[in-house]
Amino acid sequence: MGSTIVYDYVPSFSELEQLPHIQEEALRDDGLHKYSMIANPQPDYMVGLLRSGLERNFAEGPDHIKFIRAIERRSDGSEKVVGFSCWYFGEGYTRPTGSKEAEGVKADDDKQDAMKSEGNVSVAVAPPALAAVDPAEMAERAQELLDNQPIQSEAEKAENERQRRRAKRAEGFLSSVFGPYGQYYDQLVRGKPHIYLRQMYVLPSHQGRGIASKLMQWGVQKADENGWLGFTIATQRGHPMYLKYGFYDEIVAKFDLPDMDSDDDTKVLDTPYYNYVMLRKPANKV
Repeated sequence: MGSTIVYDYVPSFSELEQLPHIQEEALRDDGLHKYSMIANPQPDYMVGLLRSGLERNFAEGPDHIKFIRAIERRSDGSEKVVGFSCWYFGEGYTRPTGSKEAEGVKADDDKQDAMKSEGNVSVAVAPPALAAVDPAEMAERAQELLDNQPIQSEAEKAENERQRRRAKRAEGFLSSVFGPYGQYYDQLVRGKPHIYLRQMYVLPSHQGRGIASKLMQWGVQKADENGWLGFTIATQRGHPMYLKYGFYDEIVAKFDLPDMDSDDDTKVLDTPYYNYVMLRKPANKV
């Protein structure tokens, strides 16, 4: 069965529903995600957390946030969202008049098109939601699930208490990873016209087909056209691709993933976890 990939904007909050499922599936092999999930291995639990993060981003409005989705359209008329990216237009950027959209990406309406305006407008925006998951919300949801878990034996009670310890440890560790994000942002790009690649995910079944490159090209083109600085915080998996598109390492943060419990010999990763805080100079400013 033949298919084509088309790209457009996510026009409304109601159409975000597929995105957290894509995000969760794409993250399953990520060490930090595995660490989060070991405290509560239910996929729906993580999907709910990821949905909350996307909701926070979308709520910042079309002048500040742009979601772009990749849609697979099949010859039988069916279609499926297979990837997406989220771009944040940084504080103080100038929104230009009549800027053309990247080839293959169309605006659904003027309200969602952050590039259209009646003349150049300097736009001051609020700080972005920097982390995909709020560690405190994660711990709260885990505790709610554990509170509602039926306990009929001493063994089940012990396991429930063990999962509570895991959730608390995961919250502490994720806070240590995500906590500095605001400092990185303030130090490197706050107050400067910039575009921030907040998120980009493609379903594993559709990786290797150039979808991520297309999603990346949209923001890179915007940055080059308008002289904006690029900013992102990359995982080890995404790092090589960002280097390919002109991002460079400004800060490399290393984290050792601890055991979940002192009485648990489970190792999520045998190697450290890295975050790459990256910048990109626009092509016309290199």
